[in-house]
Amino acid sequence: MGQQVKIRDNEKKKTITSAVWGGLLIASILLITTLWVSNGARVGTSQAVNRVSEFYLEELAGRRAQVVSEELKSNIAYMENALAIMEESDLASQESLRRFLGRVKRLYGLDKIALVDENGIVYTEHSTTSGLSRYSFLSEEMTGPVTSTANLYGARKQVVLAIPVEGISFQGSRVTASFIQINIDEMLSSLTLQASNNETYCNIYHRSGESLTNDKFGNMEPGSNLFSAVRDADNADSTDHQQLIQDFENGNPGQITFNYQGFQEDLCYVPVEGTNWMLAILIRDNVISEQISSISSGMMTRGIIQIIITVLAMLLVFHVLTNQSKKHSRILLEQEKEDGNRIRAAYAQIEKEQAAMRNIQAAMGSGLWSMEFNEKAEIISCNWSDTFRNMLGYHNEADFPNRLESWSDLLHAEERDKVLGEYWETVKDYTGVKTFDVEYRLQTKHAGWRWFHTAGRLSRREDGSPITFVGLFMDIDDEKKMEERLEKQTIDLQDALAAAQHANRAKTTFLNNMSHDIRTPMNAIIGFTSLAATHIDNTEQVQDYLAKITTSSNHLLSLINDVLDMSRIESGKVKIEEKETSLPEIMHDLKTIVQADISSKQLEFFIDTADVVNEHVLCDKLRLNQVLLNLLSNAMKFTKPGGIVSVRILQKGNAAEGCASYDFQVKDTGIGMSKEFLEHVFEPFEREQTSTVSGIQGTGLGMAITKNIVDMMGGTISADSEVGKGSTFTVSLQFKTCSGSVRQEVIPELNGLRALVADDDFNTCSSVTKMLSTIGMRPDWTTSGKEAVLRTKLAEEQNDSYAAYIIDWLMPDMNGIEVVRRIRGIIGEETPIIILTAYDWSDIEEEARNAGVTGFCSKPIFLSELREVLESPFASPDSEPDEQEENGSFEGKKILLVEDNELNQEIAVEILQEAGFVLDMADDGAVAVEKMKAAEPGQYDLILMDIQMPIMDGYEATGQIRKLENPNLARIPIIAMTANAFDEDRKAALDAGMNGHIAKPIDVPKLMEVLGEILK
Repeated sequence: MGQQVKIRDNEKKKTITSAVWGGLLIASILLITTLWVSNGARVGTSQAVNRVSEFYLEELAGRRAQVVSEELKSNIAYMENALAIMEESDLASQESLRRFLGRVKRLYGLDKIALVDENGIVYTEHSTTSGLSRYSFLSEEMTGPVTSTANLYGARKQVVLAIPVEGISFQGSRVTASFIQINIDEMLSSLTLQASNNETYCNIYHRSGESLTNDKFGNMEPGSNLFSAVRDADNADSTDHQQLIQDFENGNPGQITFNYQGFQEDLCYVPVEGTNWMLAILIRDNVISEQISSISSGMMTRGIIQIIITVLAMLLVFHVLTNQSKKHSRILLEQEKEDGNRIRAAYAQIEKEQAAMRNIQAAMGSGLWSMEFNEKAEIISCNWSDTFRNMLGYHNEADFPNRLESWSDLLHAEERDKVLGEYWETVKDYTGVKTFDVEYRLQTKHAGWRWFHTAGRLSRREDGSPITFVGLFMDIDDEKKMEERLEKQTIDLQDALAAAQHANRAKTTFLNNMSHDIRTPMNAIIGFTSLAATHIDNTEQVQDYLAKITTSSNHLLSLINDVLDMSRIESGKVKIEEKETSLPEIMHDLKTIVQADISSKQLEFFIDTADVVNEHVLCDKLRLNQVLLNLLSNAMKFTKPGGIVSVRILQKGNAAEGCASYDFQVKDTGIGMSKEFLEHVFEPFEREQTSTVSGIQGTGLGMAITKNIVDMMGGTISADSEVGKGSTFTVSLQFKTCSGSVRQEVIPELNGLRALVADDDFNTCSSVTKMLSTIGMRPDWTTSGKEAVLRTKLAEEQNDSYAAYIIDWLMPDMNGIEVVRRIRGIIGEETPIIILTAYDWSDIEEEARNAGVTGFCSKPIFLSELREVLESPFASPDSEPDEQEENGSFEGKKILLVEDNELNQEIAVEILQEAGFVLDMADDGAVAVEKMKAAEPGQYDLILMDIQMPIMDGYEATGQIRKLENPNLARIPIIAMTANAFDEDRKAALDAGMNGHIAKPIDVPKLMEVLGEILK
């Protein structure tokens, strides 16, 4: 029995021993197998990462080279644009050429732009240099852009970019080239990959291997020759060295690896298009190797942990079986301790490798992405690096899980299908040849959409282990923005060039036209002046010549004013000044101004209003007048005798509270414009036909001036036209109202009474009848004089007579005066009859009153004016005006004339003495001040003061006179009489203390009017 127990114990020990050895054998097999498989995974992953890294470096270098090339192209475009906008005036002298080069330099931000002529003379903004010792390559005939890395002023970082020049000559010599100097260090600063302590560098080399910068490049001496550095490398390989030289000479891209001062370096280089430069990127090899380790660390660590867990489980079983054996217990405890150390070491290694991976990814400026697939291309695992997560604004795996959807869901909709399609094509290409290479936008957490570039490849293994995909992400948002800026700059440059060329062509055409247009009135002035001198004794003939001289002079002045107005608008000197303005006053003044031209050209003229309830507004009266006069002048100019010109003001109901909106329409039946020209009608210097063709003179600036003024007033202007049928211009403006609307209430005395409107213009009839309805009358209207007489008879027969008549002066079938005469024969003398006219009625007033006209009303008629005329006592005619004081009141008035120009003095003296003034002269402001200091009170009644004088100008002279101790002298009226004729000049005169402003050339009636107001 004891022997059997002993045998069983021995068998038990043998069984335990067999189990222990079997477990150890299985564990060893698992460990060896896992290590072998993991090593295969490491090798495969290493191959994938190496291939992606090579591709990544090539792409990185290529992108930087492209940015350098685009920068050079932009500079070439700048020079070409500068040459394209050069005008003959810029080549008039060395000073004008230097000014032009200075403007170009400031406009495009270029460094030292210069021109070179065929004699080797170099012209810059500040100097003229003979000889090309420093720029000898420019003496050769160039066929295209050229870059030179010649040593300038002892600094390699300055290079020359030159282009050939054709068709430009300066001072008798042909200009052959234009060039600028470029600071390469500044250009490279925008290409910096990261700080140099991350062991990644970028530089530009000449094809000779010479560095174009003084930047650090790895451990090489700054500015050193790349060929020499590679030749002196620790593992100098003549094959790599020769390959490097050959690639540089032929401008081929490539990569080599070499050891330099204890570090293994990966060098990638690509040519810069259009230059003899090579862009090189240098990265330490440990960056790549550590990245490989970090990629495979996850797979390796999982294998090790699985083995450890298996061994621990088996040892736990052994512990139960050998619970009674202390020796086995001690072995188990030691094994557990050793395994614990291994686990801690494994985790420490993982953390170390992950830290290395983060550093490498930061150095590469990229994020990492690795995935594993089975044979069916199904995802086994996905791993996003923390660097990539941080790029997108996520800080942990919980925010950005290790799933493909974390990335794909952030893709921009415009690129999503394309990017995912190419990704799965790459994954299913088990040969590993295809590269996943895409650019796309991702939605970041806090920074919106950013551009990324991803490159990745598969690593397939034949041993059945998972297929690994490794990808690198690079944030290229800054590069994309730079490309967009370059593209926009290119487009802007092209637009600017086109605009400049168009402006040059327009100005050339303008000058050609102006040469004719200015010479035409000048020829008339000179010719008729000569004829007047020849026929000085024939008073009637001389007066005719003088009238024609006056007409030509006024036309010449209008041409000059247009040019000056356009210049001031373009320079921003024209300001809009809003003041309380009466629209009726503006429209009546406008009618008065154009009446003479309307009559002389034998045109029909209509002017009316519609729905105007706000007659007083805040606006710039002068500019509004200028706009309407420009439009009316054009309408009259391009309408043949017998044609129609009309003006209409319409108030619209779409204005904000406290404002009123108006349409001013100017219409004609003139020659019209083509649809093609309508697109350019508001551009400067544009005329559909020159005066030599159409016989109509002008600058081509009127519509451009009008458009600019309307824009400054916050309005719009549009044109509608058809050749041969006329044109319609509509100006839409909104003004603030400075009083309420015109009274809309009924006039009690006229409420319910009838009124008759007779006018051949339907718009006038419609407008006036609406106003009559507003004040309570029952209006009828007709466009025929004969029908007006007939309606009057019918009204009398029906005992429903008209209480008021408003009749147009000129109607086609019957003259308005005759209509009044016939109506008076029917109704008697009591009922008021008002003549409505757009013309001056002074010549027919006596005849009209004899025919029975009660009063006159000027077109366009406004509601306030209609109310006033209907509320007045109609039966009594207007009282005769008081006799005006004659101009003899100027007799004996004393004027101090301050004028430095002898010719202007002579003209002013003749005009003023004829009016009865006594004159004293001062030929400078300083003289005028001394005369006033020595004057007695009452010695002068008024001072006419020029502004621009050599010693003391008119403003300063006025200021000193106003400071005189004698108040009677200090308060003397001073009127500016000057060629400074703009609004700001008038304001400056008033601000200086003057009492008025008269513009030269002198308008005699205007001068007398101003003098009369001051001296009354």
